[in-house]
Amino acid sequence: MPAEPSPVAEPDSLEDQIHSCMLQRQNLEAVLDCVADGVVAADLSLRVSNLNHAAQTILGWTRAEALGQPCSRVLGTTDDGGELDQVLRQRRPVDALSVTAHSRSGQPLRLVVSTRILRDHSGGERGVVAIVRDTTELESLRGRLRHRRSGIAGLVGQSQAMQAVYQLIEDLGDSDATVLILGESGTGKELVADAIHRHSRRQHGPFVKVNCSALSEGLLESELFGHVKGAFTGAVRDSVGRFEQADGGTLFLDEIGDLSATVQVKLLRVLQERQIERVGSGLTRRVDTRVIAATHRNLRLAMQDGSFRQDLFYRLNVMPVEVPPLRARRDDIPLLVAHFIESFAARTGRPVRGIDDAALGKLMAYDWPGNVRELANAIEHAFVRCRDQVLQVDCLPALGAVPAASPPGLSPGHAPAEGHAHADRSRVLEVLEQHRWNRARAAAALGMHRTTLWRHLRDWGLDDR
Repeated sequence: MPAEPSPVAEPDSLEDQIHSCMLQRQNLEAVLDCVADGVVAADLSLRVSNLNHAAQTILGWTRAEALGQPCSRVLGTTDDGGELDQVLRQRRPVDALSVTAHSRSGQPLRLVVSTRILRDHSGGERGVVAIVRDTTELESLRGRLRHRRSGIAGLVGQSQAMQAVYQLIEDLGDSDATVLILGESGTGKELVADAIHRHSRRQHGPFVKVNCSALSEGLLESELFGHVKGAFTGAVRDSVGRFEQADGGTLFLDEIGDLSATVQVKLLRVLQERQIERVGSGLTRRVDTRVIAATHRNLRLAMQDGSFRQDLFYRLNVMPVEVPPLRARRDDIPLLVAHFIESFAARTGRPVRGIDDAALGKLMAYDWPGNVRELANAIEHAFVRCRDQVLQVDCLPALGAVPAASPPGLSPGHAPAEGHAHADRSRVLEVLEQHRWNRARAAAALGMHRTTLWRHLRDWGLDDR
């Protein structure tokens, strides 16, 4: 039997075709409104025929306001021969053209625009479409980063926290105000003091440093103020103290929180009167010395327990500068690592030029209780072990566990007084063995000052090892 002819589908009615076109348009507009980039369509006369929700948000025009307007006006570009206007008039396709424009309210915009030709079913040109990406905030951020300093006078860091430190250093440039630098051990307080001196009007004068925790009370008093011949056993000649040595320049008193009560009284008198008396002499000598002090201790707690004079604190705390711990500025770790690699490569002559991603990731994940000093030691350790041009994970030291949080009452960045803190003897000895009894490196790994480590060893009868 002959096969029956297959049924022929009846053509859609005109009403069905119109309905189908309307659905397609609605679906297309729904899709375009979900796109993050702005989409602006224009006819051959370059008047806007449609724009999606993102374009309305970026440019500040509603769809009803924009329809029929010149494309250059809606895009906020010039119509006097600007590059985008020429592209649109010539109906040229371009990719990622950077454009300066303005929103309808006059706000400046930075746009990245791509254009394409709209065609009909026969291939004829029907108009143009501009895909608009708003990069205003990104360009603003890039501009701020370009103007953000990556370092100053030996300090390295581009984080917001370090920018605040740099700004304070600049603000202090035309002042002789006493400065108190606060921060944990290893954060670079001495570098901050040096930077303040270098950027001050005293920069051509001497920069004299004294570690107040490294000397006994009698020696420190003589070291600061000097002595005359016969003032004590062994004083065979007159000696000039650090205050006089720093005349016309800056005296940096590190670990000021470890001063004895007697020396605190004498220092207060010097800060008030700008005069000193050498030990064993009643003669006063005037000194023109700017004082910068630093401590890792919480001096407000020290005032409460009576170990630090309140009047001396307020004399020192004219301009406080708080140096952030490394864990509070992790974004600076890659910059610091690059700095230390360059420094150690120059010092050792080793051809190390970088660090691999896994090793850098390990450094970024660690909390650095010893701060920048501990990071520098870690990179030096890696230099000793690494035989490649790129530092690997297995070149790094074993990074210890993060220490417990500070006890209640301590503000962030203010550790308890190391000299009064309990130290775990077995932990200290373990770290010393790891570092072959190099006390400087062991102290950095433990997050304490070298003098504090020496005191613990002295108390345990191990200071002569």
